Amino acid sequence: IYYWSPFLDDHPTKIFRIATNTVIGISEIHIFLELYKKINLPYILTGYRHFNIDFVFDSQRPFLVPRIITALSSSIICFQITERRDIEYLSFYSESASILPRLEKFKFIDILK
Repeated sequence: IYYWSPFLDDHPTKIFRIATNTVIGISEIHIFLELYKKINLPYILTGYRHFNIDFVFDSQRPFLVPRIITALSSSIICFQITERRDIEYLSFYSESASILPRLEKFKFIDILK
């Protein structure tokens, strides 16, 4: 597992030159939006699947996550969310998004399942 955060000085494209069969985690993907343009994230997400590279992203703001990420996701795990815009955005994927404001602390749902 390779972990990269936009708060670190290390350049993000370095993570794509590592071995295959890898899980790459990017924290706070909504902050990553400027770098998204620099490294051609859509190409990386679609092209690197052939090398068995998986991605895990987290964000406090689902509404700001680039659409290419959610479109290619096999799971969208959500904890309690109370922000109206985020719930409306996630409702596009599943009606179960409506229960997000009522989830107990540390409980989650996969809205794609």
